[in-house]
Amino acid sequence: VGARPGELASALLARLESLAQSQLDGVGPASEGGGELPELLSPRLVKTTLESVARLELPFPEHLSRLLAKTDASELDTQMFAPQSLVESMRVLLKNSNENTNSPNGRLVFRRYLRHSVETLGQFDTRSLASLVWTFATVRAEMSVTELLAITERAAERAPEFKARDMSMFLWGMAVLTKANDGKQEQQEQLIRRNGMDAKMLDEIVENRSNGEDGCAADSAVHPSDAELEAAKRFREASSRLYATFCMQLANAWPQLEATGLSNAVWALAKLEWVPRDRELRGFLRAIAARERELGAQHVANIAWGLARMYGLSLPGGRDAFAVPPLVFPPPLPTHPVLGAPLPGVHEGIRAGGDRDADRLPPGLWSSDALRDALGSLCARAEAVMPQFGPQAVCNLLWALVVLRAPPGGPGASPLVPLLQRIEAQVAGRIGEYAPRDLSSVLWAWARLGVRPSAGLQAALRARTLETLEGFDGRDA
Repeated sequence: VGARPGELASALLARLESLAQSQLDGVGPASEGGGELPELLSPRLVKTTLESVARLELPFPEHLSRLLAKTDASELDTQMFAPQSLVESMRVLLKNSNENTNSPNGRLVFRRYLRHSVETLGQFDTRSLASLVWTFATVRAEMSVTELLAITERAAERAPEFKARDMSMFLWGMAVLTKANDGKQEQQEQLIRRNGMDAKMLDEIVENRSNGEDGCAADSAVHPSDAELEAAKRFREASSRLYATFCMQLANAWPQLEATGLSNAVWALAKLEWVPRDRELRGFLRAIAARERELGAQHVANIAWGLARMYGLSLPGGRDAFAVPPLVFPPPLPTHPVLGAPLPGVHEGIRAGGDRDADRLPPGLWSSDALRDALGSLCARAEAVMPQFGPQAVCNLLWALVVLRAPPGGPGASPLVPLLQRIEAQVAGRIGEYAPRDLSSVLWAWARLGVRPSAGLQAALRARTLETLEGFDGRDA
């Protein structure tokens, strides 16, 4: 009839929406005169239609979305909603419609898929389970502690069967789902660690509630039920056991770790605040050496960031080791053959005063040159792939350099100078991509390293700061 494909699709979708509305209301135009209701849309038809909508990049229709959302599990086709099919369906929804998936109707659809997957976790093998968690993380799905606990317990049951790639995908997904700081995860983050709540405080709340006592002050922001608190405690314990198992298995299977899997695993373990033991760290360092020539910019930045965070967490004080003190630049130290300075136990970029007491050094490999050798390899690779580095990768790499090394002590004193020069050129050449947080991070890193940016970079940073001034919050300013 001469209609363009988009017009035809919209017309057909409008008709399906009308049928879905009739089905939701239980009445329709065809029944007003005593006729029969229109043909019922089966979950299979609704599912197929919504996937087609995603592929055509059309907005999710309200009534079809609501119809799928209210479908009972007993009505779902077991073949079309089998684990692999379910994961593939969610990927289709994401492929061309991330913004669409975040719409109210899109969230209805995705939430129904999520609920069904959690209800049928017993059917998921390790590959499907890893893909499922990765998919949830891609859209920062809103998940309760109970749902995260169910996924963690299922993974623990099948832990020995996980391949290296699937473990890295699973860890990456869990790191995003449980540690993200965006608005969707705020309530979840508050439940797990509200107002600085740690494991001990959470245990105290559960114990007080069981004794009929009120919660503590940190519990005032959100009031989860006793079941939620118990689930949060069980999730913390189960996830710790699972991360320990995966960390050990990944370290033993390091030859199977490809560049992306290695990057995801190191980043995720650091994000989850998990510090590998010596033998596990040795496996990751071997994988870095084996895959050095395959690493891209994002791989280098993520691995360097992850190692630096693990190192900081291994210090006495753990998370407090990342507090930013006043600038302290001590005299140059004896040089390391790769990076020009030894790895101190408590670095000036982490704590003030240059305290190097031997009893404050982290144990084993964390206090040896092995970690610095790995960082040296990463720096060499960073120079080779510097044109690939975007703002986030640059900031992650600079932060890692601050945490893992002492200031160079002056111009030309460190082999890092050539790398910093390459970073300067990369930042200046792509300065228009740098947001306020990136600009402040770059300046902070140069100051912590005790290096003055070149006149060209300073000019570029000043100009970009003035352009983006309205976007600076108090911290960045």
